Amino acid sequence: VAAKTVKVLAYIFIFIAVLVSVVVSKVSLLLMTQAIGNANLGVDNRDRWVFLLIGAVCLPYVVIFIESSVKALFGNLSGPSILNVIWVLVIETVHSFGLCLFLFRVLPCLDTVRGLLLMNALCTVPAILRLFATKRSDDLKKKIATIVLDVLALLMQLSAFIVVLASMKSECIKSPPSIKDGGTRIRISQVETVWYNTYLLSDMSWEIPLSLLLVSVKWWENFWDKDINIGCLYVPVKLYKDAIHRCRVKCYILASLWKIGVTFGFAYLLVPNLQMMHNAFNPISN
Repeated sequence: VAAKTVKVLAYIFIFIAVLVSVVVSKVSLLLMTQAIGNANLGVDNRDRWVFLLIGAVCLPYVVIFIESSVKALFGNLSGPSILNVIWVLVIETVHSFGLCLFLFRVLPCLDTVRGLLLMNALCTVPAILRLFATKRSDDLKKKIATIVLDVLALLMQLSAFIVVLASMKSECIKSPPSIKDGGTRIRISQVETVWYNTYLLSDMSWEIPLSLLLVSVKWWENFWDKDINIGCLYVPVKLYKDAIHRCRVKCYILASLWKIGVTFGFAYLLVPNLQMMHNAFNPISN
């Protein structure tokens, strides 16, 4: 009885700890992205929050680098081929671009409710692969039931960004105000938002779906169970997944450092007029 009681208490404690951690992480992320989008605090403040967010994104990559390095040093692990390394870097680059697009361009221009809604729709590619590339049960009833559930899951994922786009209201996509001078209209700088140069020709109709798709590409291995066999084209996906799994540890020694570098690069690409890090934090030290 005592052992069962301890086990139940442990389950409850772990559940509460995981729940609190998830809530704190999501709230912290939304606070950082909302601060980035709040232009009333100034460009310097925005840039500081951008670099803090970059740090939050890159910290897990540092942990992965240390963990992979230790396992590679003290374990008997097979090394990756050039093709495996290239494939891993391509997938991780795509994921990093989608994540940076989502964090630095989408969330800062959305309110908290729409941001939370989109954060629950980051499994679009797994939902598609689950429907089309996963093996089904031979039992007809189970097969039909899983197909229906997979279709519903995909529709729920797609409905999130459709609802957000249909109800889109953002200061980021407003055109800067203008004044007339002798019959010609001249644009003036807009104090309310630092994003107007970026979003002048955009209504975020491509940023939202693209970021959600690219972020969810990372989990393709977990949901793709079928080999590709189209005419004379045959790709042994299962064998390739096994090969990547065997060399994953050594691949991620390089991939983790690569993701840190591309995260900084994409941040400068996607955030308008982002300062260098030392310039952004100079006003604090002074």
